Amino acid sequence: YNWVRNNIEFVPTWGSIQGAQMTLETKQGNAFDTASLLIALLRASDVKSRYVMGTVELPIDKVMNWLGGFTEKQAAIEFMASGGVPVKAGIIDGEIALARFEHVWVEAFVDYIPSRGAKHQIADTWVSLDPSYKQYVYTEGIDIKEAVPFDAQTFVDQVQASATINEEEGYATGVNSLLVQQSMESYQAQVEAYIQQNYPDATVGDVLGKKEVVAQEFLYLLSTLPYQMAVAGTEFNVIPDTLRQKLFFRLHNEISNYHVAAILLKC
Repeated sequence: YNWVRNNIEFVPTWGSIQGAQMTLETKQGNAFDTASLLIALLRASDVKSRYVMGTVELPIDKVMNWLGGFTEKQAAIEFMASGGVPVKAGIIDGEIALARFEHVWVEAFVDYIPSRGAKHQIADTWVSLDPSYKQYVYTEGIDIKEAVPFDAQTFVDQVQASATINEEEGYATGVNSLLVQQSMESYQAQVEAYIQQNYPDATVGDVLGKKEVVAQEFLYLLSTLPYQMAVAGTEFNVIPDTLRQKLFFRLHNEISNYHVAAILLKC
């Protein structure tokens, strides 16, 4: 549980998309995918486990952090909804105070008394585990635009001087590709020189910015979920077909439009 929680990045989409194996390979996934990975690892360790789906409530500041470091409350809600997650904003005193959304987590049947899961011998309790919910620390990267200015107007003027541009029909011909390439290479060299001089040991994350999971290494399993339950969960051992993303391929004969085959891929 600790490993999955601390190493799999959350993606706010809905339904089983990747499954356990791809989630392990990509190190990211939505609530279904992350639950699938944890369940696969638990079952491989002879620990009974199952999916639980219900409605939960989370303070909006936690949601904003969880989804990617949002600074606007409504934008975070809209981003979550755009991924297909059923979500509504909770309004208190005229302000968005929380998000209420459908969510999926895991229940594991473990030896909870008296070790609280630290030592598994004889299972006695179903314990809720959510490996998808976590908070992040965001580090801003280097402001390259400010540190190494690029004279965009001069570049555009040079390109326009060597090209034929038809603004009415929306196309350009005769663009000097060598000029474009040389300008980009020159700017890239300036950026590299600046970073090497001022941040010689910088990583890609230091340059572009990064987010890191606030890791938690529990010595035992907690007895509650890290958010408020709004509607009790429904348990299932296998993700229902209605909650699996599907991709259809249909093959046709181009001449007669005769239907050749149909292929359905389920995630």
